[in-house]
Amino acid sequence: ALMASRTRSAWVGAIFAFGIIAYFFFRYSPREEAHPQRHGGFIAKVIGSPATIIAIGFLGFAIFAGLSTILKNRAGTITDIRRDPTFIARVNMWNGAALMNAEKPLTGWGLGGYMVLQSFWTHDGDEPGVALQRGVDQRNMAHNYYFQWAADTGVIGLFLYGAAVTAFLLAAFAGVKQVYRTPFQLCLLSSSVAAVVGALVDALASPAYHFHGVHAIFWLWLGLGVAALRHIPRNGDQPAPALSVTPWGSWAVSLLGGAL
Repeated sequence: ALMASRTRSAWVGAIFAFGIIAYFFFRYSPREEAHPQRHGGFIAKVIGSPATIIAIGFLGFAIFAGLSTILKNRAGTITDIRRDPTFIARVNMWNGAALMNAEKPLTGWGLGGYMVLQSFWTHDGDEPGVALQRGVDQRNMAHNYYFQWAADTGVIGLFLYGAAVTAFLLAAFAGVKQVYRTPFQLCLLSSSVAAVVGALVDALASPAYHFHGVHAIFWLWLGLGVAALRHIPRNGDQPAPALSVTPWGSWAVSLLGGAL
């Protein structure tokens, strides 16, 4: 679906998500010495990994769905992106959002403020009266979630968003190795983290995350990851303690993520 969308930012996000899935699989999947009945070694593990399945699925989809030419042409625009009209337009949108944020850096212009008022700074898209009367489309969006969210909610809103997402990622990477997790939990956790990271990258140049339906799925991924962190006791297990992450360390890293 990400390839078929022909959205370059989604492709880059998919690469990051692919890397997260591969990392979780090779770092946290059961060791050979713990399962001596499994044979084949590293090569068999690579062949059976989700990363290999994804790669084969992508190649098959691109070849048999006839998308190879379309994908090649679309990817070719990246090599000369500075002359790409869509990229030039997005830079103008980003500059407009930065100028809006500079005028009201702390609290921003209010939710939806960028979509209604952006024409004063970008000199593009719909003017405020038209936007309020007819609604807005992608021409009135910054095509960068962080710039637009900063224009709407200021440094405070952007900081809280970054800190919340960083807190989840910190808990996921710290919690996955602390207690036993079922294969289903590990699969759910790794895919949730991969989806969140891929979306964070995609949001750098996409308007999609300002649509409620899309952004709701982002928080669903994050919620599934939190659920996958729960400890499910096996027979004879004692209830697991809370994650042994230093509270001040957790706060510091989360706040640093928000600041970044």
